[in-house]
Amino acid sequence: MDWILAATGMLIATLVTVTGVGGGSLMTPTLMFGFGLPAATAVGTDLLYAVFTKSGALLSYARDRRVHWSTVGWMLAGSVPAVVVTTALLALFHGAALQERFIHVAVGAALILSALSMVLRRRGDVAGPHPAARPAWLGAGGALVVLSSIGAGTLGTALLTRLYPGRPLREIVGTELAQAVPLAALAAGGHFLLGQVDWRIAIDLALGAVPGIWLGRRLVHRLPDKWMRYTLAVVLTGAATKLIV
Repeated sequence: MDWILAATGMLIATLVTVTGVGGGSLMTPTLMFGFGLPAATAVGTDLLYAVFTKSGALLSYARDRRVHWSTVGWMLAGSVPAVVVTTALLALFHGAALQERFIHVAVGAALILSALSMVLRRRGDVAGPHPAARPAWLGAGGALVVLSSIGAGTLGTALLTRLYPGRPLREIVGTELAQAVPLAALAAGGHFLLGQVDWRIAIDLALGAVPGIWLGRRLVHRLPDKWMRYTLAVVLTGAATKLIV
């Protein structure tokens, strides 16, 4: 096991647990800038890491009946076709400089959206019925997940809280996880077929994430969440600027 990778996985898992920011928002730029992975490989590796780390959390939410499965079904109805089409487009430009540039821009855009979602957090549950609209349109984020590995967590949760303001936050998170795990697995499979996944790195990161989650749960009420989120938002915006410009 590479202890530097494990320590990275631990640090990011701790930050994710304390602040609620999606793991991809931190892991993908770290793999690109910190470990020098090509953009496509960083995205594919982070997607596999997300499958490992989110599956355990999903089991916990499902056991507590915190997943709204009909909503998950509608979200997957939109996201699965988006993943398939986007993966096919990546395969079409596989190995070309245009693919790398396209992923850079997608990651940068997703980081900016993640930074905004961290600053504009939900302030509390709002009573009243949720809108009647079925959230299949949220599946459009599946394309962003394939291109950036970012979106299924931070952005999906932010959108669900606005579509269903009357639902408890734990149910929102559980529902988002139930969509995110199969979505990440499908997207990671596409990157694997294109040779854009590093299994060793993903496993080492996931091993480090286990103690990171444990540590984050114990620090969550002791650290200044608000200022940590604002700081991370500034860092993500800086990384996005570097990628896009």
